[in-house]
Amino acid sequence: MKMIWLVGLVLPLVFLIWSDSAGRVKRAQNRIHRLERKMKGKSEMSELLNEFIGKKPTIHFENDFGLSGYEIIAVDGDWMKIRRLNRQGQVFTKTVRIDDIKSVELREDKEAAP
Repeated sequence: MKMIWLVGLVLPLVFLIWSDSAGRVKRAQNRIHRLERKMKGKSEMSELLNEFIGKKPTIHFENDFGLSGYEIIAVDGDWMKIRRLNRQGQVFTKTVRIDDIKSVELREDKEAAP
């Protein structure tokens, strides 16, 4: 009887400790990533995104979510500010983390040759 009580108490505790450790590992990885970027200086991604300022690319995020029709206004080391104008004339402005961006795609029409 004591063994069943002990297993009933220990197994849930082990499960709780194990499930919490995944979150700790993810947070530690994020901290390490931020520190590496600080040591390296300005993020390479933000330098590349500066080329898109004033343009309207399609932005794909890590969670397979995409935004199109947004104009890139500003980019710094960690954040990107984007905005769009809807049909009613309202301006929507968002800030997104550069770390969450998977890819940026810009489609430009070829200019007609004379």
